Amino acid sequence: MTIQRFFVGSYTSPLPHAPQAQGRGIYVLSLDSETGQLSPAQLQAELPQPSFLAAHARLPVLYAVSEVQHGQLSAERAGPDGALELLGQQSTQGDSPVHVRVDALGRWALTVNYVGGVSVLAYPLDENGRPGPCAARAQHHGHGPDPQRQAEPHPHSVTPAPDARHAYVADLGTDEVVTYDLAAGSLLTRLGTLHLPPGSGPRHLAFNAAGTLAFLTLELSSSVAAIRRDAQSGSLDLLGVFPARPADAAGQASPAEVLVSGPFVYVSNRGQGSAPSSLSVFGINVDTGALALLQHLLLPGRTPRSCALSPDGAWLLVANQDSSSITVLERDPISGELKLRNTFDCPTPTSICVLS
Repeated sequence: MTIQRFFVGSYTSPLPHAPQAQGRGIYVLSLDSETGQLSPAQLQAELPQPSFLAAHARLPVLYAVSEVQHGQLSAERAGPDGALELLGQQSTQGDSPVHVRVDALGRWALTVNYVGGVSVLAYPLDENGRPGPCAARAQHHGHGPDPQRQAEPHPHSVTPAPDARHAYVADLGTDEVVTYDLAAGSLLTRLGTLHLPPGSGPRHLAFNAAGTLAFLTLELSSSVAAIRRDAQSGSLDLLGVFPARPADAAGQASPAEVLVSGPFVYVSNRGQGSAPSSLSVFGINVDTGALALLQHLLLPGRTPRSCALSPDGAWLLVANQDSSSITVLERDPISGELKLRNTFDCPTPTSICVLS
């Protein structure tokens, strides 16, 4: 039996998009890789609104952004038993940070603020993974056609490319993905902009292993964009936009997380109102980047905000924010298809992260 540990962020106080927050911080859960059973959630770090987590590329260090008015970035060292020890904290110089990532070389922690202040920030990491003061920042401007959701910039994610040469910020408010340099001498220099369909609302982006293809959830148009990346320049080209669910799916839903594993893409869909939440599994055409829907699976939980694959690729975990639960699905590595196994309690989970 192999035990794999997952860390889970949570909402700790009510927000308009999380009115029934029940969490207290960062939790750890252990997955039995043979049975798919999860251990009870154990609180490891009491932090305010740690709504997104990310792992260091090499070290057992976890990063969390606190989605509060004066946002903060926290670094936590994980022990062998999953216990967390605070390494350091830095201000995000803005309100409601919603995403954090670490580049593949372990040099920079990158964050974005959804509301106000600085849009994008980069923090140097020392040999222990501790973040230093912000070394570079960038500001977004503009708006989209939706007067309620796109009146101003709303950076929703920052994703370093697998080669750690560039970082990409998806801005829900401006319908753009902005390319930034990660070279030490030109850190967060803006290199280019990919414009998405007006009113589509870019949210989260994920690359294939080679860093040549990326897939982007479009929250406001319930779709997924396929994108080709030029590794030399960092430039992006839009290959196509595909529905996130089948055309005959019931009700309205907005996609949240996107994962890429080999030739497969996984997208979580948050049901609106009485509409069910779901997961979509797509196959990738390696020549064109086009997506073909392979499976659409209804979920027992509400608001599947985050997903994560186990290190062995055999299991997929889904954080159901509004039903305070985590669903475990078994994954077929050959077909990419998923099978529901069980659902476990976890208070208002928002982000799932596994340390390699």
